[in-house]
Amino acid sequence: MNMYLFLQQPEDLEIVKTYFAEYSMMSKEDLINKYNRLVEIGFVGSKEQARQAIAIRLSFKKNWGFSPITIENNSLITLGDRLENK
Repeated sequence: MNMYLFLQQPEDLEIVKTYFAEYSMMSKEDLINKYNRLVEIGFVGSKEQARQAIAIRLSFKKNWGFSPITIENNSLITLGDRLENK
């Protein structure tokens, strides 16, 4: 499944910040690999996956100014297509 309905809780912000700090230190190649692995697995109903997806989205926006992960109405997370890693 490539969509997840994320219902934010107060503790989510700090967890996402921790993931973002970790992903910000990754090489661009590793970040793309992390995203592609998420696309391969898809969402399996894990809130932890959704938190990671949000952090990956923020890292993509920081590195490239865009992200293949979209978030609508601050709650519906959608994964894009797998990316080519050059």
